[in-house]
Amino acid sequence: MRISEKEKNIILSTLNSFHHKDVPNTKIFLHGSRIDDNLKGGDIDLFWIIDDQYYENTVSKKHYIVSDLSLKLNEQRVDLTIIKMSDKNGHSFFNNSQKLELS
Repeated sequence: MRISEKEKNIILSTLNSFHHKDVPNTKIFLHGSRIDDNLKGGDIDLFWIIDDQYYENTVSKKHYIVSDLSLKLNEQRVDLTIIKMSDKNGHSFFNNSQKLELS
């Protein structure tokens, strides 16, 4: 995995700050080139699985979330895909991607 422990903690704390505090159903996954230690560079690709009832509200803030993440990660490019918990098993991109859970 090609993100530091500091970057991982920034990602987790930032995403959790945009999520309802009382909802434990949130999972964050790293995917793409950053999970391959043999590659270099690349953006940080994330899947964020959230409880269905908070999906619409969270998606409406996606621009702010990505901007906040990028700023905190020294302007690193971040690609964030937000997925409803109920859609996780049927989401083809999520299911067909190699990924590592961060949370």
